[in-house]
Amino acid sequence: MSVAMTAPGSECLLSNTFVSVHRLASSLVHVVRSDAAIETLEQVDETWGGVSQSLLSLDKAKHVLLLDMRNARGRNDDAFERRVAPHRAATVQGFPRVAVLVRSLPGQLQVQRHAREDGLGGVRIFASETEALAWLGHG
Repeated sequence: MSVAMTAPGSECLLSNTFVSVHRLASSLVHVVRSDAAIETLEQVDETWGGVSQSLLSLDKAKHVLLLDMRNARGRNDDAFERRVAPHRAATVQGFPRVAVLVRSLPGQLQVQRHAREDGLGGVRIFASETEALAWLGHG
């Protein structure tokens, strides 16, 4: 079970078909991507624009971010990549540490490429939620 669902004091900042965002009392922000396919570019804006908007009220410097992408369906066509890039950067910038959970090697490679393209050195990729939480200081 996801850490956000079991944490006391969890505050839901966003929940829709594609993604949920929870802020935990312990300064951890947990974003979970569902397995629902993002089929249109407007759904990119709904999903990732919604995530970045939900984080605007937070002092990101005082939080860490856990992005759980394990259930996301892979997609990397040019139109999708161009549309998601500004939302991706807006979501993660400002957090001192960002852990991304992936299920596969292609997922790991895609996240590594995104972090490099966005100039984000504080991003680490994990297959284990336990290891990710430990690196974030919440293990």
